[in-house]
Amino acid sequence: METNDQPAVRVEWGYHVAPVLMVRGPDGDTREMVFDPLLFDSPVPVEEWRTALHDTPSLVRSAPGDPPRPALGGSGYWPGPDPIEGPDMHARETLEDYRRLTD
Repeated sequence: METNDQPAVRVEWGYHVAPVLMVRGPDGDTREMVFDPLLFDSPVPVEEWRTALHDTPSLVRSAPGDPPRPALGGSGYWPGPDPIEGPDMHARETLEDYRRLTD
């Protein structure tokens, strides 16, 4: 995926998690929107999000609080058991590391 801030930079990952919620638009219609602040400044339709990944990612649906792939263990933060420091702390530290790379 190319970044908006630095188009020459390409980011690759083996997994990426973002919540999808039903959102009612100004016209009264509801549709699925992806909330992914790492990639977008506002919610986007699922297909726009998938296109931004420049891949054909699988879309795994799970109930709130359930991991998307229970057989792998963990909360669903990534494919496997959660990091020792917990998903929230790991995510904050990882995002800070990535931000330092783009500054």
